[in-house]
Amino acid sequence: MLDAVLLIAATAVGLAQLRTTLASPPPGSMTWPLTMRLYFQFAVAAPLMLSWTAAVAVACLVSPRPHGHLLGRRPGVVAALVGSSWGVLTLAFTCLSNWKHLGLGHIFGPNGVFLWINVHYSVPPVVIGAWVTLKLAGVWESDASWTDRGGRWLGFYWIFMYVAMWITYFLD
Repeated sequence: MLDAVLLIAATAVGLAQLRTTLASPPPGSMTWPLTMRLYFQFAVAAPLMLSWTAAVAVACLVSPRPHGHLLGRRPGVVAALVGSSWGVLTLAFTCLSNWKHLGLGHIFGPNGVFLWINVHYSVPPVVIGAWVTLKLAGVWESDASWTDRGGRWLGFYWIFMYVAMWITYFLD
């Protein structure tokens, strides 16, 4: 029951930020090349995906779940934990570094999409690094639980967005 409440709350937070981001696209975005506009359409989902990643990470730590040393072997759990923690750190750093110049309303307002694009640049390498570490250490143990599967799905989303970002970079 707590898992459902966590996901519903995360969806509400993510959709609230998504709504402010989609309310008015960045100035000049309609003149962007097609590949960049497509990437932008996926990138605006970052608030929702980061909130779901954080919800899965919290759900992994709440009882009844296996002990920490067993959780650290599951790729979905690891992706959720490192992705959410690094995403929150990226958001905090970006907000604090731009606070003086832009103000809180501007950071989370219509131009807030650039804040979320920073998350897309920073979270995937951390997830890739964590998964490569699990594989190289030989401790990759997938589980059939919804938290591990959900975390893996979210990890693949972050990696897909990273690849899409580089494709748009090289095509333009």
